[in-house]
Amino acid sequence: MMLPSLKHVSIYGTEMSDYPRFLDSQHAPTLEHLHLRETVGLRNFSAAASLKSLSLRCSPSGALLPSIMSLRMLTMSGSSCGALLPNAIHRPLLESFTVMLDDPQSPLAAIVTPRLVYFSYIPRKLTVTWSQMFTDLENKFLNFQHLCLLCRETSPDTHHPGTEDAVAVYAAFPGARHIEMDVFDFVVFCFPEEEDSPLCPADRWSHLEHLSLEQVYYNVPNVFVKWLRARKLEGRPALQVTLSKFDNEGVLDGPELISLYNSLHEYCVLELKDVPLTINLTLRPSDSDVYGNSPIMDMVEREILIGTALACTRTGTNTD
Repeated sequence: MMLPSLKHVSIYGTEMSDYPRFLDSQHAPTLEHLHLRETVGLRNFSAAASLKSLSLRCSPSGALLPSIMSLRMLTMSGSSCGALLPNAIHRPLLESFTVMLDDPQSPLAAIVTPRLVYFSYIPRKLTVTWSQMFTDLENKFLNFQHLCLLCRETSPDTHHPGTEDAVAVYAAFPGARHIEMDVFDFVVFCFPEEEDSPLCPADRWSHLEHLSLEQVYYNVPNVFVKWLRARKLEGRPALQVTLSKFDNEGVLDGPELISLYNSLHEYCVLELKDVPLTINLTLRPSDSDVYGNSPIMDMVEREILIGTALACTRTGTNTD
């Protein structure tokens, strides 16, 4: 079976199966995007030189990856990819690398990718520390720009980062321009590295332009606000700060949203994304029109417009 025009394949299954022969370079010579789940065996893996993105569940050895020199995007998930030698996997064109492994150290130490600009780590084991993961990676990703370190869930065993973790992250990714983290994980980057020094790990990112922080409550830690204020006083460029996934049992009301906005907007270009906002309206008989109809829809519209204008004031977003 020849599939000369096949570009994108995703394979899901509930039972183990061998890698399909119709996906090799002879049968699918123009394949560009391949997504495989853990039920697909990789023993006979083969793909065309045109392959640009690959997502797979746990490669048992490093023999698979070196044969795919055309990759731009790679996602690895599962328990482990086996023992890999340092600097053994050369990916000269790889730009995006996502790791969801119990043991992420081995692939990070093994991969050599001078064009990497995006790295995402989503932990499977909540006890793995950043200082363990990123040790000995200093100056390895020199062209790097976008770092994503987000935790999908938390538990009592979740490791909360400390200063040694923050230092290890910066050493591995000194050129980061855009960082995505949970807001309370980023806080550790705002504390001084040493008691007698005002310098904190976040200050070392001289090219930082954008922070995307998640799991936000109706306020943010004061140490983060102080760090933003200090940046402004030093004359450094204002950061774009995006807050999203507001983690509170209820939803924000107007005063809480205004308080959050007021605490930050003077020190950054603030964006509030997908804000869950509660609107409380009080209707009086005198508010009705001459026909006795209450203006509830007009009041709701007015409150929404006020909230939208508030969230967009610092971003330049057009609300029309």
